[in-house]
Amino acid sequence: MFECERLILPNGLRIIITPMSNSSTITSMVMVLGGSRFESKEKRGISHFMEHMFFKGGVKYPTAFDLAKLVDAVGGRRNASTGKEDVMYFVKHGASCGNLGLDILADMIIGGSFPEEELRKEQKVVLEEFNMRKDDPEVNLFDSFPEYLIYGDHPLGNSPIGTRETIQKITRNDLFEYRNTFYKPNNMVISVAGNINAQNFLQEIQDRFGRMTPGPVPEWRLFDGIRIKNNRVFTLPRKEMEQAVMILAVHGMGYQHRDYLPLHVLISLLGSGESSRLFQEIREKKGLVYGIYSGGEMYKESGLVLSQWETSNENIEKSLRVVIDEYEKIKQYGIEEEELKRVKGMIIGSKEMSCENNGYLAREYGQDELMLGRVITFDEFCKIINEVTQDDVLRLARTYLKTEKLKVAMAAEEKYCDKEKLEKILENAQ
Repeated sequence: MFECERLILPNGLRIIITPMSNSSTITSMVMVLGGSRFESKEKRGISHFMEHMFFKGGVKYPTAFDLAKLVDAVGGRRNASTGKEDVMYFVKHGASCGNLGLDILADMIIGGSFPEEELRKEQKVVLEEFNMRKDDPEVNLFDSFPEYLIYGDHPLGNSPIGTRETIQKITRNDLFEYRNTFYKPNNMVISVAGNINAQNFLQEIQDRFGRMTPGPVPEWRLFDGIRIKNNRVFTLPRKEMEQAVMILAVHGMGYQHRDYLPLHVLISLLGSGESSRLFQEIREKKGLVYGIYSGGEMYKESGLVLSQWETSNENIEKSLRVVIDEYEKIKQYGIEEEELKRVKGMIIGSKEMSCENNGYLAREYGQDELMLGRVITFDEFCKIINEVTQDDVLRLARTYLKTEKLKVAMAAEEKYCDKEKLEKILENAQ
């Protein structure tokens, strides 16, 4: 189910093609192994800024307006995102438009010239985005706490947006140097999914991207877990907030670890869906939150397991204690077979529904190839999840939810940002 085809061009470009005959649309993506973890302190934010500048046009479509008109005229969508390890560009449109997405992406990535006047305007735009993120307590908290609580001066602690100072200092030469360093075919993946003829699209990709020149790319600066910060609490004081944003985080493994997919079961047990442990205990039984979820932020050699919720200021300490107590229950008693079966069914069912979206498949398969060097198919994913046992869940909980490793991040009204109280809750839980 949801099978794909894989090809590597002579220049090292990896291609993933996923035909979906029942789909009425096509999603084309270009992915680059780059992102904020590869940036120097002086160039923080350049990966994200580069993403913006590619949409300013290329050779065939020389302006941002040309691109916008072209996509809007067919009711399509285009966008991009910059993470800590990758940058992704996509175009989605109706199947009747054929290879339009590939045509646009090739012109942007290969033909982009980064006009000086556009660069100056886009610096203002990105600074507005920066300010918007700072004004949003939840986004600001997610951007800020990894550096203080986990990664310190390692680039994994950096937000992809950069800083005001580094954004303002980016030059046109910086952009060309960055493209020449990272946008090489052997450092890229093209993933296409939808109602397509696989052979025709493979040829289209080869015609457009096959002449790109390969070359060496920067090595990873790996994070040593021994260097994890000793800080246990991070607070982000705000002037006025009706609710506090809370994150309980712990350092975990990366996506290359054997526990990466099995950990989905533990995370889902904790906080995915309305039958999850945390939702039932904290919302349904105690009424302390409107919503709560658990998730993971995984990178090559490192990652975070976290739970996030919002609660009234008077319930900050109480809600934190309840979440920690639920972690402790899983570590002590594990999971019953019936509950394990239900969690597996939720994970697999949710994955199956997501795979009906060709945009999801293009991204999932493309990122697998980019990061792992291979695609984890739907069938393989299901097999790994179904093989997780009760003993596995108990082992995972005791390995990755260690009480002494828990850290708290919170954005709240200034008078409620009492780090000593939060630290005491963590200490008393040990």
